This record gives sequence, C-alpha cells and structure tokens, in this order.
Amino acid sequence: MLFQVDNVRLPSWQSQLKGAKEWILAPPPECYYSFVLDTNKWYHKTNVLSGEISITVGAEYD
Repeated sequence: MLFQVDNVRLPSWQSQLKGAKEWILAPPPECYYSFVLDTNKWYHKTNVLSGEISITVGAEYD
C-alpha cells in the first residue's frame, strides 16, 4: 500500500461531489492526538470504490 503526503503551500479543502471514495489514513507520531487532518503531514491514500465514478473538487486558499 503506497501512502503519500501532499506538498501544498497554502491550506486547502476538498469536496466529494459524486461517487464514493475510501480514505486510508496513518498519522505521523506527532499527530496521533490531533483532530485536524493535515495532508501535508498525515500519510494518506485514496481509492475510488469499485463500480463508482469519483468527482472531487478542491482548492488552496489564503
């Protein structure tokens, strides 16, 4: 299973408009008790579920 971390300069958001997506999360040790998912720090992987089409929008904001 390959995880990733994002490399975005500004905070960002993402919205799932259609379909279903599975998120697999693995926090680094310094984030074990954090309730905010920072994809620049948290290891994550997404899968579009079988038979689904995923339409997602996102943006960085200042």
